Amino acid sequence: MSIVVKDKLKSVSALHAVSIFERDHKEIAAEGLTFMGARKDASYLLFVNEGRTWFFSNKNAEVFPMEVLLSDGVLVKIDENLELVSSNRG
Repeated sequence: MSIVVKDKLKSVSALHAVSIFERDHKEIAAEGLTFMGARKDASYLLFVNEGRTWFFSNKNAEVFPMEVLLSDGVLVKIDENLELVSSNRG
């Protein structure tokens, strides 16, 4: 699942607090795609910055409020201020 954020580096740091890390512990680049989650699960959250042009499209990525509840009880949310917050509800 792709999640569009205003500041990918800041947003990804919020996920570290709930033990979600970069796939294969790769260094995060400010630009490009960032896959978050363990390779063994083969389920990832894909983070991109606002304004990025989607592959095979001329549309730019936009940020919208949303919530994703993960199977381990972690809530990943883009709030009404369009900031990413995460919490462990488990």
